[in-house]
Amino acid sequence: MRVLLTFFWLIALPAIAQQPSLKQVDLADDHLALEIPAKWSFEGSVIVNEQGKKIGELSPGIKKECAYKNGTAFIVALKKGFEEDPEGIRFINSKKLVINGRAWTEGVCLIDCTDGNGNWSSWYAHRFFSIMDGNCFEITFYSQGKSLKSEQTIKQILGSIKIVNYSK
Repeated sequence: MRVLLTFFWLIALPAIAQQPSLKQVDLADDHLALEIPAKWSFEGSVIVNEQGKKIGELSPGIKKECAYKNGTAFIVALKKGFEEDPEGIRFINSKKLVINGRAWTEGVCLIDCTDGNGNWSSWYAHRFFSIMDGNCFEITFYSQGKSLKSEQTIKQILGSIKIVNYSK
């Protein structure tokens, strides 16, 4: 039994140690509360990592007037492209998730972009959609690969999102 427990801790401990500590963020103007890694921050609606790089954004966060009845309708619209999308965006794939009992739809698109100095790169936009309390909610995370390196952290963030009625 002792050998089995030691083996478990040798396997599980690195995974546990890699999970970042989270902090509660209250976005009163957006009527949202969520948890993000302690070293990340919000600059307006943009999520910035510990190196100061944009890794995500509320896109747009809560929408009271929702054009989509479900995640499937969101993906249909994503495949057609949104008005604010840059030229050349390409739909890659989608999947459905359930996190803490809430249904999420993830749509992944490839975006070719420039840094303004003529240098081009490709990024993947992972757009997450859910219906919360009758409102549409969207949040986007960016990666250089098809999959998110911090997928477990993103799932923790999605699972922590709450709509809050802040009184002014």
